[in-house]
Amino acid sequence: MPPSPTEGDEDSEGSNSFRVGVIIHRASAGFAIRVNTIPNFLEINRRWQFLTQATYALPTEPKDRSLIDQKAQISSDTIIGGSTQVSERTTIKKSVIGRHCVIGKMAKIVGCVLLDHCVIEDGAKLDGCILGKRTKIGAKAELSRCVTQGGYEVGAGETVKGEKLDVSDWTAVDEEEDEDEIKNTSGDNEGDGE
Repeated sequence: MPPSPTEGDEDSEGSNSFRVGVIIHRASAGFAIRVNTIPNFLEINRRWQFLTQATYALPTEPKDRSLIDQKAQISSDTIIGGSTQVSERTTIKKSVIGRHCVIGKMAKIVGCVLLDHCVIEDGAKLDGCILGKRTKIGAKAELSRCVTQGGYEVGAGETVKGEKLDVSDWTAVDEEEDEDEIKNTSGDNEGDGE
């Protein structure tokens, strides 16, 4: 059995990888759940309401209640985290939405798990997806059966099916290199005119 990540490991907190971790839960409620694959993670989140007998109800705190538009349609088998904003005419079914998420107008989310701080822009459609922390989905984008790494951004109008979407190192822009490149480019242009 491989060792568990520890605080000293590089990957334990700062990484946005697709690794699936283990959470140990005391079975005081009468059951324990083992999740060791991404599909299991999605399925357990979908069925969590049935295991705990929880149903969706509007938040009781006035601050959180004001963040969910009255015209939004949220099924009773959905869980929405605190401080999450749901805009008008949005439909959410069989999903688990994390804390501090922002969901735009006329979005449709079915059978998904959204971790904390996700942004779903107007008209986006998600079906059977797992979105990592701080994932951003552009306006009118469509995702089906996708898994995103934390911080991934899907552009407006994109359509993606059955993909693992991760942030690669080569797409990250190093600010120092970018500034040096701009200086070198502007210096070359000045020399051409002489």
